[in-house]
Amino acid sequence: KANVQLFAAIRDCLLDEDSALLQLNAGELANLANAFSKLSEAAKLGHLGLFDRLGRQFAQTGESIDAGSCDVRSSCIVLNAFAQASVRHEPLFFACAEHLPQSLHSRDCDMRQLAMLAHAYVRVGLPQSNLLPLLWDRASRLA
Repeated sequence: KANVQLFAAIRDCLLDEDSALLQLNAGELANLANAFSKLSEAAKLGHLGLFDRLGRQFAQTGESIDAGSCDVRSSCIVLNAFAQASVRHEPLFFACAEHLPQSLHSRDCDMRQLAMLAHAYVRVGLPQSNLLPLLWDRASRLA
């Protein structure tokens, strides 16, 4: 079982130091969100502040997706982490919906990632996202 006190100490450290999260790249942000999402719903353990900061920073990183700093894999991980933690961070989900379409046809984007993306959007209550029809179309071409 996860050490809740350890995660709380890590959360507090990351939130207290303005530069701590800023030094993380997209993959590290995604992995951090994924680790915290394994605990439970973010609100139950007081992690909403951390998820908000993670989501905002990842969304900013996602804006430079053309530069290769944010890939489909990292986006899948972070979006599913937010969904698993029951956090509907609209700035993050909307930023990814805006910037991911150009990466969906990459050879690095496979059926599993498409399913993860679709699952995350539906789980947080965004089934009308403009990204979903693009995911379905790409999945049908891969099948």
